[in-house]
Amino acid sequence: MDYRTVCRLFVGSIVLVAACLALSACGGSSNDPTTMLKQTFGGVHKVNSGKLAIVLRVNPSGSSTLKTPITLSFGGPFQSLGKGKLPQSNFDVSLSGGGSSGSIGILSTGTNGYVTFQGQSYQLPAAAFQKLESSFSQIASSPGSSGNGSNVLSKLGIQPLH
Repeated sequence: MDYRTVCRLFVGSIVLVAACLALSACGGSSNDPTTMLKQTFGGVHKVNSGKLAIVLRVNPSGSSTLKTPITLSFGGPFQSLGKGKLPQSNFDVSLSGGGSSGSIGILSTGTNGYVTFQGQSYQLPAAAFQKLESSFSQIASSPGSSGNGSNVLSKLGIQPLH
């Protein structure tokens, strides 16, 4: 794996993290999905730390080539370092399907970023990490930001309540 591919994996994963931070605010005792979504996205919630666990499973039907489910998993702990700063995090991203699987580790100390692939760790250059942090800060402080991550999701075309 070359350096640019590692950087793209890291940057793409951080964007996914920003979108997923809003999902970590789910709470309450209701098991009703609509109620949980309203509690999560229907107000201003500050999420300073947590552990994400997101699994997407696709069961292909009608495909002549795909016969087994495809599973994408994303998760791990995170801790906010303050407004406009990338959080400390230690995420794993896994993909499996068709008898094959693979995973990468994504670590942010808040000042440095690392990607681990096939047992080899790569550090993101300081300038690239600072650019990523600047982009994260712009998304988090852009007009219409509600403080709970909903603005990030809406920028991605995701409307959880609809």
